[in-house]
Amino acid sequence: LEFNIAVKDSIGGWKDNAVVFKQPKACTSLKKFFGEAWTHIMEGVGINNATCPIPVV
Repeated sequence: LEFNIAVKDSIGGWKDNAVVFKQPKACTSLKKFFGEAWTHIMEGVGINNATCPIPVV
């Protein structure tokens, strides 16, 4: 899982790499980030077994 976010600076240009977030194991990282909401999110997209790795449907 990797986020590389740019922001607008004070003169209207874009500043690259303003926020850089790198985390191995995307599924596990997102599951930990969302906490209890993870199960609800997975059920909402039709995945009833919310384990990592997400099984292929």
